[in-house]
Amino acid sequence: MITAEEVRKQFEAQLGVDVVLPPGVWPYLVEKGWVTEVQDGTRTPASLVDEYWKLIDASGRRRTVLQSPQMLTAAQRRRASDRETVLAMLFGQQATNDPLVAAFRNAALPSGLLRGEDVEEWLRERAASDGEPTVWIGNVPVPSDYDIVRIPGTDRVFTIPVLTITPERSGQASSRMLVCSVPAKPPAAFVTAAGGTLESLRELSQVLARRFSWSPMQAALFVLTGETPKLSLIRVRTEPSSRIPACTRFIMEVDPTADPDHVAERYRQARRKLFGRRVRTLDLKHLKLAAFLAERAPTEQWDERLKSWNSSYEDKEQYRRQNIFKRECLKARDRLLMVDASFRRRTKKDQDRRGPGAKRRPTRPGKKDVGDKRR
Repeated sequence: MITAEEVRKQFEAQLGVDVVLPPGVWPYLVEKGWVTEVQDGTRTPASLVDEYWKLIDASGRRRTVLQSPQMLTAAQRRRASDRETVLAMLFGQQATNDPLVAAFRNAALPSGLLRGEDVEEWLRERAASDGEPTVWIGNVPVPSDYDIVRIPGTDRVFTIPVLTITPERSGQASSRMLVCSVPAKPPAAFVTAAGGTLESLRELSQVLARRFSWSPMQAALFVLTGETPKLSLIRVRTEPSSRIPACTRFIMEVDPTADPDHVAERYRQARRKLFGRRVRTLDLKHLKLAAFLAERAPTEQWDERLKSWNSSYEDKEQYRRQNIFKRECLKARDRLLMVDASFRRRTKKDQDRRGPGAKRRPTRPGKKDVGDKRR
């Protein structure tokens, strides 16, 4: 049985949409029991994607979420007015002449390249003829008394004697998925079967994606239709962490010739898209409080922590009231870990609660000083 994390990876890969997954979607799928059903084989990963699009349609957001495949248009090819376009055309020519691409097209597309609108039907037909999806087992420990032999010219290995999978030497089950962009539709995704046409296409797409800085979805559509993928000097991918938002990262792939100001602007856009507002940073006092709390034993009482803090800092940084000291320590820690209340946009409901046109109440002059005196 595959893990819940593997199910999530397949789900996100099959969406194929370059947006942060809304925080409530995955917990909703888990709560419904659908993730468990995928794990035990009674439901397919594709059905989770169907449920996702139902939620998107119900909220009226399909047009804002759905993206067209990033491929060059005929007009862009004619203009050839920028470096990215010309490079994309040259890469497309090199990929067309690649022996691996030619071999796949000769074997899988004997009638010639497909039209964009025919891609999904072709994928479904190949998936049906390939048979049941394959389950792959990995992360199996090899005992030290086994010999590992590499097959010449490949990265594949085998063991002598033959390694068997047992409860004592168990592995982690997974599957492999081909995702292909389909014009004006959600990306089409299929769990592949070993030795099948779609698994061969998935492997070829991975090779082309690494070689030409494409996405695997772009590469698959190129192989099937001959359309040339667009290139981007800067690509930004988000790796969100719902458990600890401070662990969220942007992964940026940057062409060495990209303008530094353009790189900075793309980062600002990605950050604004993720947070929807300015992220406030902590001042030095609250950073010290968070660092102090990180060094204390979890079982230590707050009165002991207060004594230790006051003995280490000058009068102006000391606290007289334990409850205020505790509150500010916890608040500083949570603001760092949760990135200032996590990734929430202010909703219309929040605005309505405050009233139309309401502005944030300004802090009264001197309020901070008063608070300091009461510590």
